[in-house]
Amino acid sequence: MESLSVLEFENNETCFSIYVSQNPIGHNTHEGIYLFCGVGLEAKLSPRSCSLGFIKTYKFVNGGKSLELLHSTPCEDIPSAFNEYRGRLVSGIGHILRIYELGMKKLLRKQENKNFASPVISIKVEESGRIFAADVSESIHVLKYKPEDAQLYIFADDVLKRWTTSFCLLDHDTVAGIDKFENLYINRLPTGCEDDAEDDPTASKFKWENGYLNGAAHKMDGIA
Repeated sequence: MESLSVLEFENNETCFSIYVSQNPIGHNTHEGIYLFCGVGLEAKLSPRSCSLGFIKTYKFVNGGKSLELLHSTPCEDIPSAFNEYRGRLVSGIGHILRIYELGMKKLLRKQENKNFASPVISIKVEESGRIFAADVSESIHVLKYKPEDAQLYIFADDVLKRWTTSFCLLDHDTVAGIDKFENLYINRLPTGCEDDAEDDPTASKFKWENGYLNGAAHKMDGIA
């Protein structure tokens, strides 16, 4: 393979995650293919820390043969996971799950959820709009976005604490994951839990803020 473009990070910056998106947010002013890099300044792995985190936004130019740096958006911690949620960038920044919109000078913060006990390491987005996010030590959480409240809230999670390293979606309600001890598990959302969250927002939306029982109103069922 031939290297078409090389960009070196300076000032003791380290890249921890990358994500490629085409035509984010769907506006004509932002047409093209973009590369998002999660960068930590003076990062240390043990204990996990950094002086400052950044999301560097690049655009593919010259027919995809080179990258142009558009801007760097500072954040509280190392951005370690990315995905796309309805045309916006969803990022795991330490213990925070945050949704950004692409701006001209930086990424614009829209919604966030700060109720994760450990750093978010992987994010999957289901077609209906559910966001599945795994953190380091608390397994998988399922989130929903309420546009009228401009909030992300956790409406379901795992009954067990798992040191998840990777997971995937099997269908609309089912996830398969593996932890660092090489255990494979399959979890499924209980029937009607999302309808309950919509009908009774007090129980599902605000209960996670209290931090009881790992934070969510509903627990996923262990299938295997």
